[in-house]
Amino acid sequence: MTGELHLTVLRHGRSRADDENVHEGTYDSPLTPAGEAQAAALAAYWQAHPPGFDRAYTSTLQRAHGTARIVTDALGVPLTPTDLLREKVAADSGTAPRLSCRSPVT
Repeated sequence: MTGELHLTVLRHGRSRADDENVHEGTYDSPLTPAGEAQAAALAAYWQAHPPGFDRAYTSTLQRAHGTARIVTDALGVPLTPTDLLREKVAADSGTAPRLSCRSPVT
């Protein structure tokens, strides 16, 4: 063991809440077909360019777990779902309008 940790954080693919334009938070919104396709495209890319993962952890929320499952199944990497990675928010998830965020980088 080298003592080094390489961490990759992956956001879930497009979800039903994205289409509904609501803040997801703890709202357990599943992936849309577009989100599944996004995850499959990333999985295909990583199959061609192996990232070297030896394990993966995911939230138990459908959108995160679904994205991670598509990717890890393609890579043959074990996946561990955990509630410790679930989003935590104070807003009323699933009903609050999503805030618009824009990057200052163009």
